Amino acid sequence: VIKNIIDYSKNSRIEVIYENIHLESLILEALQILKTSDPEGYIRVEKHIHIPDNFYCYSDRERLLLIIKNLISNGI
Repeated sequence: VIKNIIDYSKNSRIEVIYENIHLESLILEALQILKTSDPEGYIRVEKHIHIPDNFYCYSDRERLLLIIKNLISNGI
């Protein structure tokens, strides 16, 4: 809970940096982070990622990673 509060606080203070992001790589990174923070919950999740290899999005990487981690974590 405290880490989530810190993440949200940091979000309001850091500069927005837009870049091209390979979405599948970002999702895999989020899964790896969640695997280390909640290995028991991670094992129970069946993972299927269906994103074209050439699919990129233009956004702030850190903010998008936070959103994806929260969505997956809520799913777990």
